[in-house]
Amino acid sequence: AEEAPAEPAAPAEEASVEPVAPAEEALAEPAAPAEEAPASETTSDVIVSEGVNDESKSDDEAVKSDDEKADSADDAIPAIPENGTLEDYQDCINDLKAAFQKKAQSMIFQAQKDGVNTQTEEFSNSLKGVAKEYFARIEQTIDKALALKDVSDKDFEELAVEKIQVSRLSAQINNEDDNVTLAKMEAFIAQIRKMGRNKIADNFEALLLQSKIVNIIRSGNAEEFAKIAADTDEKIQKAGKDIEPSLARQAVVILMGSKEMPEYKAPKERQDNYLKALSEASDPEVQKMAGDLERAILRAEGEKRFRDSLGNEFKFGGTFTDGSEYNAKDYAGKVVLIDFWATWCGPCRAELPNVKKMYKAYHDKGFEVIGVTCDDPEEEEDLNKFLKDNDISWKQMFDGKAIVPDQKTKSGEPILVSEYYGINGIPCPVLIGKDGKVISLNARGNELKEQLVKIYGEVEGLDASDDEEVEEELDIVEEEEDDVDDLDEDDQAADEAIPDVPESGTLADYKGYFQKVNGMLNKKVRSFTRQAKKDGVDPESEKFANSLKEISKDYFIHMDKATDKALVLKDVSDEDFGEMVETKIQLIQIMTDLNNEDASAAFAKIEAFAAQLRKMGKAEIADDIENALFRNKVVTYIQTGKVEEFAKAAAEIDERVKKAGKDITPDLAQMAILIVMGSKELKEYKAPEGRTDNYLKALSEASNPEVQKFVDVLKTVINQKDDE
Repeated sequence: AEEAPAEPAAPAEEASVEPVAPAEEALAEPAAPAEEAPASETTSDVIVSEGVNDESKSDDEAVKSDDEKADSADDAIPAIPENGTLEDYQDCINDLKAAFQKKAQSMIFQAQKDGVNTQTEEFSNSLKGVAKEYFARIEQTIDKALALKDVSDKDFEELAVEKIQVSRLSAQINNEDDNVTLAKMEAFIAQIRKMGRNKIADNFEALLLQSKIVNIIRSGNAEEFAKIAADTDEKIQKAGKDIEPSLARQAVVILMGSKEMPEYKAPKERQDNYLKALSEASDPEVQKMAGDLERAILRAEGEKRFRDSLGNEFKFGGTFTDGSEYNAKDYAGKVVLIDFWATWCGPCRAELPNVKKMYKAYHDKGFEVIGVTCDDPEEEEDLNKFLKDNDISWKQMFDGKAIVPDQKTKSGEPILVSEYYGINGIPCPVLIGKDGKVISLNARGNELKEQLVKIYGEVEGLDASDDEEVEEELDIVEEEEDDVDDLDEDDQAADEAIPDVPESGTLADYKGYFQKVNGMLNKKVRSFTRQAKKDGVDPESEKFANSLKEISKDYFIHMDKATDKALVLKDVSDEDFGEMVETKIQLIQIMTDLNNEDASAAFAKIEAFAAQLRKMGKAEIADDIENALFRNKVVTYIQTGKVEEFAKAAAEIDERVKKAGKDITPDLAQMAILIVMGSKELKEYKAPEGRTDNYLKALSEASNPEVQKFVDVLKTVINQKDDE
């Protein structure tokens, strides 16, 4: 789908009929921007953009003229109600935020009129002085609201969170030491406990402790980490089956953090003890953490295990696509290439002719190949067709069926080979020698040939430059020109009129129609390309590309209509509906390119499609599309240098992360990382101070272990040097 706009016909054969990407990834995502050092920020940037974000502002207020803002800034600071209700205090908090927002904007506006540089320390200190008074008033108002009786736990916790955030900003303004800020936090939690809100106090204490642990890990203080880790061991042991999610998350931080501290030697039994405790807990949420944690540990250790496998046995087993079981005895004394690949992987397909050539040359001598495919098992029919069309005869096994023999997770699930060895990229060809030990972890191209020649010796004709096996192309590219029968068929099909879309068809009717029109388009393109070559037209030229686009439009219009009709059918399975959604998005992208429209046109069409899905009751799918679209927009803003648009998007992500709390999702975590990367790329953009700390805290304290894994990624992005 990502290549479709450039070459309309070929990708359609792969992606349009049977999309391989999940709905979220159907929006082609450009490469992430290069990392650069973050732009410097001033306190005024922080205060205005982060500390006083007024959600209650209307659009009319947002567009007030600078003069109006300056006039309104002279208004008195809103008074705190003496004996107000919860609603009174909440309104007062919002009024104080809005008042300071106006005051800060007025100060900046006046300074600019007077020719004062708002980036200077002098101006920053002036703004700090004003901020202190407003923030103090906000904290006082929150304290009055917290002291009210009959405040629900939900409202109380929201107020407490806001107090902590305001206190943190005040600490930054006052240049407080981190230890002072932590001490204030502890005092506030103690106050909450005295007010009888023990559960809320417990939650805050758990979060505070997790933050402390993360800070200790960052600082590399092994002695301090050892104390907290030992305390966690004791808490886990005492809790038994009654382990709480907060304690479970703390255990996760301890386990994963210990792997980042080389100087710290964790007790060997800790990992097993923690996994056992989590898996046997009475809380289902904690039980789920056990499985997720085990897989996280496996993947974290997998990369080292993969490197260490060189010269050692490669643990492998599982079930082939034909239903037979892998038996190590069948491959004893042979050289075996275990090739992790997929039909949708370009580099994998590019390597296949080389593997076929080596297989033909050395198979009789004892060379075997096992394919471990990352294709969707539900599309096994397509995989088999690909293998047959390309004369690939060695056995295949789906990635989810390739397991480590005689090993299971604590919950009794099989361990996948790809997880055990941390294989998260393809192609990944592992070559195993006659003795069953790994001799190469990157057996591609010349590396594969050199290893086989070293073992079996030279084979006659292996280096022939005109070898037909080297020149043989897969069915996904243009056929050889001497295939007369296929050429005639293409030329005849190229003259056929496109049939009308069925008026009242079934899902099978529309799928069949789509495949037929898609096939006609591919034959048309092949015929058109050959004729162009005969006429001396360069297929790489812009002229040829434009002609090809015009030819392709009508075919894609018909396929788009068929997809629209299929989408409104009743009683369509979720799986089929999801595939059609992916296809529709890909068609939107292809048609946008064929019509030479810019990215914003595609964005608008996809937004309209998401709105249509929401009306159809498919809110969850619409959410996925909108999230992916938002991410795609942010990448576009970064690449095109649209600082203002990026700033708005970044502020929105800040708000989402804040609102999500512990429930931050992997999607949102990835967006947070993208915002940090974009902030480094866009030097004109001034990121709010404290954003990266907020993101790190949110990710490390998330209840989803998948999100916690992103902490290391975010750290890497933050610490990346300019020259990298």
